[in-house]
Amino acid sequence: MDSRFFREGDDHFVETAGPNGSRGKYPVRYTFGYRPLQQYLLDRGDGVLQAFDVAWDTRSEPEGQRWYHLQPDEPVSPAHPFFWTRHAMNWSSQCADCHSTRVVKTFDPEKREFTTDYGEPNVGCEACHGPAGEHVRLAKSNELADVPFAGFGSGPSPPIEWLFPAEKSIAEPHGDGSDREIDMCGGCHSLRTPLTTEPFGKPYHEAYRLELVDDVRYFLDGQIREEVFVLGSFLQSKMHVRGVTCGNCHAPHSGDLRFPGNGVCAQCH
Repeated sequence: MDSRFFREGDDHFVETAGPNGSRGKYPVRYTFGYRPLQQYLLDRGDGVLQAFDVAWDTRSEPEGQRWYHLQPDEPVSPAHPFFWTRHAMNWSSQCADCHSTRVVKTFDPEKREFTTDYGEPNVGCEACHGPAGEHVRLAKSNELADVPFAGFGSGPSPPIEWLFPAEKSIAEPHGDGSDREIDMCGGCHSLRTPLTTEPFGKPYHEAYRLELVDDVRYFLDGQIREEVFVLGSFLQSKMHVRGVTCGNCHAPHSGDLRFPGNGVCAQCH
């Protein structure tokens, strides 16, 4: 598929094949992400935003600074589910919940139109921690240190201490476990179907229906085969059973591993 990115004054456009295969000119409404890639949300018409499937690699040369197709090995025709005008690339239904904050979706039955709004276009504090009004009030009055979760509705799980028993090579947990981090992180780090329009504060399995293991998305031993966003495999693991949570291995605000190389595993092994 040949596509042309260009400007007209201050406006950005993409000339590419549309839903019927004919070429058209589509306005770029938003840049979606910034590192390591930028996707672009195009207006398909009537304000319907679609994630375009040609992205810009923002990394430095020689690896980056290039355009590339997200499905380079597949002939993505207008009938393909990952063609940019199809449902799988629709911003409101496929992207907004996890890439924006305070997303609200409504439907007008008379106009037969969906309207999606958000509090912040990116992922902000409230996406994971809930409303920030009380946090802001406490911050202005210098009272944050004395309040659980700094005034937010949710925060990280109470830490479990991992200790190595004498002459054993695997650490054992000491303390009470909690699923709070699973509930906070799992909604966007799993392949799932929402069960409610207000998932914040609910246990994961009351807010979402997790896609279970099958031979399409997983290998026979339960390891990830396709894009399932981790949680389904993690819940099957011995680590989860023993009390390991997301924050034991990952820094929550960056997603980076807490230690380089084998250091993450060596915390307990």
